[in-house]
Amino acid sequence: MPAIVDFNMARRLVLILVLVLLLLWGGYRYIRHRMDAELAAQWLARDCTVTDQVLTEQRIRNRGEVLEPVFIAAFTNGPPQTEVERLLSRMDVVYRRRQERISTEPQYRALAGDLLSLADEKQQAKDNYDHGYRAAALNGLRIIGRPAGRQLLQRISAGEQSSPYQYLAKLFLQR
Repeated sequence: MPAIVDFNMARRLVLILVLVLLLLWGGYRYIRHRMDAELAAQWLARDCTVTDQVLTEQRIRNRGEVLEPVFIAAFTNGPPQTEVERLLSRMDVVYRRRQERISTEPQYRALAGDLLSLADEKQQAKDNYDHGYRAAALNGLRIIGRPAGRQLLQRISAGEQSSPYQYLAKLFLQR
């Protein structure tokens, strides 16, 4: 009878060990996914200094298999709406402060005629942000150098000449 009890105990221990290993593996995958998402977001926002650039590129190259679909989606879809809304709300604050300065400080009144409307400034900022975000995605694909990213770069490079990304795609394919 004691052998049966030991066998049942051993089975429980193995089951507990398997569950612990599965939890550790799942935790690692979750943390790795979060780290990859943060790396992609940092790159797409171009939020690194020149000294960090080389290290960031190396990390992107090392995680290329995971990041390639992220960058393809980033180019295809553009920046997340939440980021665009955050940019536009900052534009409201900047515009309001500038208008206050113009109305209260005489030296700024002469500049008032040369300024864009808030709507025009927002559109210009949104377009610039979108272009920079998509260009960063293409540059990320260049760094990774995997087949799906290269295909996208080749398609853009061979596409319409009216695309603002055609020159970048050609340049990235040459590197």
